[in-house]
Amino acid sequence: MNLQVIKNRIRRTLAYTLTAVLFLVIACLLILQMPPVQSYFVGKFLRNFTQVTGFRTTVKNFRVLWFDRLELQGVSVYDPANNQMIRVQEIQINFQLGTIEM
Repeated sequence: MNLQVIKNRIRRTLAYTLTAVLFLVIACLLILQMPPVQSYFVGKFLRNFTQVTGFRTTVKNFRVLWFDRLELQGVSVYDPANNQMIRVQEIQINFQLGTIEM
């Protein structure tokens, strides 16, 4: 085989690989902005939070502002006797994605 043909194939393979990776990253970013996906992750986070603290927690509304920031509105925390301990109008959470365990 000619050396030029091999170089062209390598370039084409690298270009397709880079394009596919870029497409997957953009697709993931867009999927994470969808409300059902956000609801899933926030629900999972609240279940873990309830298990760790032992207190039931409710959130009326939430928004993912970016991939490391979350805004929760209408947050209430209840004690085991179902009395409201904490009620907050709005909380903004800034976290590192690498530290989250699911």
